[in-house]
Amino acid sequence: MMDNLSAKTVKRIFIFFLIYLPLQYAVVGIVGYYSSEPWPAFVFPGFKSVYVYGNTFQINHFMVEVESRDGQHLREFTPQQYFYEIPNSQVAGFIRSNLQSAGNVDAFDTETQRWFRDRAEELLDVSVGDIYYLHRRQFLTRLGTDLRTDSVKVLNRIKIAEAVN
Repeated sequence: MMDNLSAKTVKRIFIFFLIYLPLQYAVVGIVGYYSSEPWPAFVFPGFKSVYVYGNTFQINHFMVEVESRDGQHLREFTPQQYFYEIPNSQVAGFIRSNLQSAGNVDAFDTETQRWFRDRAEELLDVSVGDIYYLHRRQFLTRLGTDLRTDSVKVLNRIKIAEAVN
């Protein structure tokens, strides 16, 4: 293909990208300064969970919550801790496609629920009760160099496995 391109065409393509790329980064920088960076949620999905509004921040936390058989809170795990076989770069997509869309425990068959319980018992080394997928949003305010938590709101709590009697 390079045989068909003239030296002048190659030079024009090179000059175009030499001008285009710095302009693209300048636009992203300007938009990011006044609002929020326009493309990190696409390029780096992990950034999608932090929203910045001046001196206030909203951070999404996704957890797997495990209760004891008597309904007491035992422990919360990050998805990376609970699904440790899945590469960290793919955990967010796995959670979005499998847990966030689940309406309740009925969305999972008995084998899947058993797997959730077995995993929790493996991690905690105790018999467990109900297991939940938990989505919380933490609201913070910047005070000088410190961040202060204003509040935490539970956005979604879905039972993904029931205790076995």
